[in-house]
Amino acid sequence: MPDYISSSTLSCVPSSTQTQESTWQTFEGILQRLHQEGIYIDAEQLAVFFLSHGLPVHLRYVPDRLKQRAIAINQNYQGDMAQLVDEVESHTQD
Repeated sequence: MPDYISSSTLSCVPSSTQTQESTWQTFEGILQRLHQEGIYIDAEQLAVFFLSHGLPVHLRYVPDRLKQRAIAINQNYQGDMAQLVDEVESHTQD
């Protein structure tokens, strides 16, 4: 897995002038966008990338060895993506 993400991929991340509701993509959406850009990364690899940058991610994508770290990040994360992860996790628990 490369240690970088191309600048074209950064278009998945909203600028500070855009609103959260209209710009944040789901994990699946980001993964699909990466594949469209020719970056073929496994969902687990992307989850590890998110975690290594302190971003929340749904636990179903996290390898077992990193679940405790993911739980801690998800519980303590204060950024814009926290609401999105909460919404996705609550839908899958139903």
